Amino acid sequence: MPEVSNSMRKVFNHYNTAHMVWNNRFLSAGVTDFMWNTKTINYVTQYYPLVNNPHDESGAMKTNDKTNMQELYIDSVLRIIWREATSELATLKTMLNQ
Repeated sequence: MPEVSNSMRKVFNHYNTAHMVWNNRFLSAGVTDFMWNTKTINYVTQYYPLVNNPHDESGAMKTNDKTNMQELYIDSVLRIIWREATSELATLKTMLNQ
């Protein structure tokens, strides 16, 4: 059942990535809505390319009012990751029910 194992691994990876993104909210001196950690940003944009789309088009790029730059909005990044995790869980459930 390597397919089940691979699917489970994907689900856990989504959850771990969400945890990593959530922690970005607390990396600065206070709480932030935008991602600052370059390593995390590079990882997220590589594995979740949808985040590169504008926030109002189901992506995660949004203008930061403080910097006036397009940055990854944490809540939107998390929404995209959860959507992927949910989809993979559905796939896993189907495999387990066979």
